Amino acid sequence: MKEFFTWSTFRTVVLLLTILFLGEPSPRGVAAEADTLKVAYFDSPEMLDGAPAGWTRERYRGEPDLTMERDAVGVFLRMASRGDRAFGIRKKISVDLATYPFLNWRWRVHKLPARGDVRRADRDDQAAQIYVVYKKAGMHMTLQSPTVAYVWDNEAPRGLTVKSPQRLMGDVRYVVMRDGTDAIGQWHTEKRNLLEDGRNAFPELHKESFPQQVQGMMLFINTHHTNSEAAGDVGDLSFSRR
Repeated sequence: MKEFFTWSTFRTVVLLLTILFLGEPSPRGVAAEADTLKVAYFDSPEMLDGAPAGWTRERYRGEPDLTMERDAVGVFLRMASRGDRAFGIRKKISVDLATYPFLNWRWRVHKLPARGDVRRADRDDQAAQIYVVYKKAGMHMTLQSPTVAYVWDNEAPRGLTVKSPQRLMGDVRYVVMRDGTDAIGQWHTEKRNLLEDGRNAFPELHKESFPQQVQGMMLFINTHHTNSEAAGDVGDLSFSRR
């Protein structure tokens, strides 16, 4: 997110996080089924105001290119970006990680941003980002809203956890799930323990005080730093007990 990081863009990012935390009523569509909370098991390829049902489109730079597609498994979101673009969708949710600590999803990329590297502020572009926004980490904590973003990067190595290189994004930590060595055009299924990842990403917070509540999510793509092209798909996103 990024030259994007002009003052106007900083304000946009702050506004996004504020909206995620406080700005809209709890959505319909986060339905409990046995041991699973479905968040982005899209039921239909239909879109409302440019976003899947229950989600809101977020445009930061350029015109969003978001479509809903269907395969043999189900419906998924396709995001495609070119040049000076940065956009995604967001959803306010409320999930107790003491009960549902695991995040599950499937994704694939069709094209990675040329030279994209989450470690570099001037090349911080990815084909797919999944942001998880935790509750505020205490009244007197420096970090107001710890956020972990799972990304499919190009040059940063898989397994890396790193603070956002953008100087006003101190609350965000990136976890590189996939990189340029992973197969393009093939689906990959992921499972992450959000409590463990959050505590590992924010060692400055005491383990016992790390928030156990998720209050928002965002699916995002951007190419404006590298002025290149990218495309990625995300679907079947859920929280689970195990």
